[in-house]
Amino acid sequence: MTHICMKNVKKMLAEYDIFFKNEEFLKKALLHSSYYSKFNIKKTPFEKFEFLGDRVLGLVMAEWLLESYPNASEGEIAEKFSYLVCRDILAQICQNLTLENYLIFSSDQAHYLKESKNVCADALEAFLAALYYDQGYASVKKFIHKHWKDYFSDQTPFVKNFKSSLQEYLQGKSCPPP
Repeated sequence: MTHICMKNVKKMLAEYDIFFKNEEFLKKALLHSSYYSKFNIKKTPFEKFEFLGDRVLGLVMAEWLLESYPNASEGEIAEKFSYLVCRDILAQICQNLTLENYLIFSSDQAHYLKESKNVCADALEAFLAALYYDQGYASVKKFIHKHWKDYFSDQTPFVKNFKSSLQEYLQGKSCPPP
């Protein structure tokens, strides 16, 4: 594995009161899939962490929304959920943390990938998995509540995403889904 300057990563995380017990989890979350391409490795730890982090985020968000909006319909909850876990919100939180600055990429793609919203969103999901593995559900829940609170506020309206709106419109017209 390539050298990750763990001292700098730890310093950044310490600003948020995050201290990993097992740094291997953090390393797996920081080595982007592109790094492994030179070794012809298809399924990488980063992708697996991203997969798990997405599910952990989904569980925490679903629980939080249901507790916060007990009288909202499932459709309203689903719309707010979609907004809170969308790529743009995840990328913004990743950039707020400056997490993208600590990712390791293949050298020829580093600049482009670091600027990508998709990569930032994926990196945050991988980080959530690392935090979950290292410290458990309660810690990752606390982290999510802290870093999503500005997006979660009661002033944030329930919003429809364009894809859902189009699907509902077509269903109303008895058309097949797009």
